[in-house]
Amino acid sequence: MIERILQVANEYDAIRAVSLHGSRVNPSVEPDRYQDYDIVYYINEEELPDFTTLYGDILIMQQPSPHANNTAIYLMLFENGERLDLTIRSVSLGLQDDSLTQLLLDKDDRFNPVEPSEKGYVSHLPSQEDFDASYNEVWWCLQSVVKGFRRGQFTYASSMLEQPIRSAIFDQLGWIATSYHDEPKNIGMWGKFTGELLPEPFIKLLEPTYREDLAQAVVAVMTLAEKTEAFLAEREGYKRTDYSRVRAYYEKLLNE
Repeated sequence: MIERILQVANEYDAIRAVSLHGSRVNPSVEPDRYQDYDIVYYINEEELPDFTTLYGDILIMQQPSPHANNTAIYLMLFENGERLDLTIRSVSLGLQDDSLTQLLLDKDDRFNPVEPSEKGYVSHLPSQEDFDASYNEVWWCLQSVVKGFRRGQFTYASSMLEQPIRSAIFDQLGWIATSYHDEPKNIGMWGKFTGELLPEPFIKLLEPTYREDLAQAVVAVMTLAEKTEAFLAEREGYKRTDYSRVRAYYEKLLNE
């Protein structure tokens, strides 16, 4: 696929540079056959080809749509299982701002090559204020989950759990990974690397937060929040907030 991507770039004068992004340039990711090709073509104002016809037989795709700063994106899954996420970007905008970038082609020697790294994706330990806000977000939003559960509003309750609460949980798990390894770590989009980076006890605590039984998932989230907060407080010196009365209230509502 890379050979064909570069062949297309060399065939069309409008394409002035090419960069590769994502897991394929991430030194911490073990390569496998499921990885996408995240490619950026940097173009001038000349007429462009129909990119959907140039790389193989498409199984399914999403059509390009205009984005900010004169960019467009083609998402293509091919019959052979390969996936190409192709961004078309004006060369005048410069190299895409992404630490996981490898410059594959630069016809005009316009860009300075960069060494791919995870520095733009790793978790750094928070301030006390951000630490407090993150755990407050979990405990505050759980009331909406519990009340939605009691009202039979399962779509609302589940969405509250899987959006604001899950986002805060991923922040906290990133801090756990960084603290445990004594260096900033990247747990990946939606925590996909947690299995490799978290201590085993936290994996076991995380798994039941995905239970179909919403009441059990809420209890698991509360336990996970207590354990991660305690771990970070002990290792990094954060001050904890006592949410025991809040937990007791939620458990009472769940058991009514």
